[in-house]
Amino acid sequence: MAGKRTVDVKISFEQFDMLPGATGKTFQRNLLLHGGSADTQGFSITDCFLRLDDFAVQNGQPITLPAAAGVLAAPGAGVPAVPAGNIGQVAAALAAQHAARKGRLKQSFTFLCSHINDASTLELLGDPLSPMFHNGPDAYDWVMQQVIKPPSTGDIQDMTIAFWLIEIITDVGITVNSIADSIKMLRVVNAEFPLARRFSDDQLSEKLLSMVEHGSRMFSLEAKKELDAVEGVPGTPGVRQFQLAAPAAGGLRPRDLNGIILFWQGQWESAVKSKALPVAPATGQAGKVRRRHQADGAHVAAEQAFALAVAPATRGGSPSAAKPNSE
Repeated sequence: MAGKRTVDVKISFEQFDMLPGATGKTFQRNLLLHGGSADTQGFSITDCFLRLDDFAVQNGQPITLPAAAGVLAAPGAGVPAVPAGNIGQVAAALAAQHAARKGRLKQSFTFLCSHINDASTLELLGDPLSPMFHNGPDAYDWVMQQVIKPPSTGDIQDMTIAFWLIEIITDVGITVNSIADSIKMLRVVNAEFPLARRFSDDQLSEKLLSMVEHGSRMFSLEAKKELDAVEGVPGTPGVRQFQLAAPAAGGLRPRDLNGIILFWQGQWESAVKSKALPVAPATGQAGKVRRRHQADGAHVAAEQAFALAVAPATRGGSPSAAKPNSE
């Protein structure tokens, strides 16, 4: 009797169980990040998934080459270069382009399936009569529809509240990289929103300044000054220090997000390295809940005391319970 043989399947990241939810976004991210190896034509599996390669067509369209009349090209499809040379050379170059496209369709399909750990899904994708079989882009679109659900109005409201509640003390912690880590966290959270509901660079700037204000007594007044400063002619009293040039078409000068990041990262890093700002881990949700549920009167007292480096009294707790965790 022949012995059993173990077959190792090469995968780039952990296989996915096809359960809808937040892990679906992670699966999508992993597919796109790890599918970057280019073929002979310069296109990757990721390009194929996103329909950005040569000969890419819209979902549900025939993938045979050469394409028949009436087949709808994908909006972002590449435009194949017109081969040069004699008839034989042109035909050979065109055949190579077609072969590369067929290869990408099959390789992207295999790459997707190899990272799925769900028998039912693989049964559907593996049906030779299915239009998704050996069609990576269509299979990718179908899988994403199963595992990534658009957020509801209620979800977006909760996400918005969660975004504005992010703080250095509770979510990031105090290290030399607190500012860089803060903007990274804000951008990751922002990417979870539908495109039309994402926060602008101006809003990210204001949120980061607010986090600096709340994150350290040492920098709170300066951060608040920049946060409350108005748009206007540079150098004018009360005008923002960090703002970009006015748009050519007119309008307000936007905040300079990159300038804010670079300035405060330098200030924060120096303070931590000199031990003027003690290193501390993020306090987590307990600190966030305490901050979120402060009564209005206590909140005003807390903000005033915070600016003066005095531990405020809070309703239902001791003064030490509300003392900021940073210097």
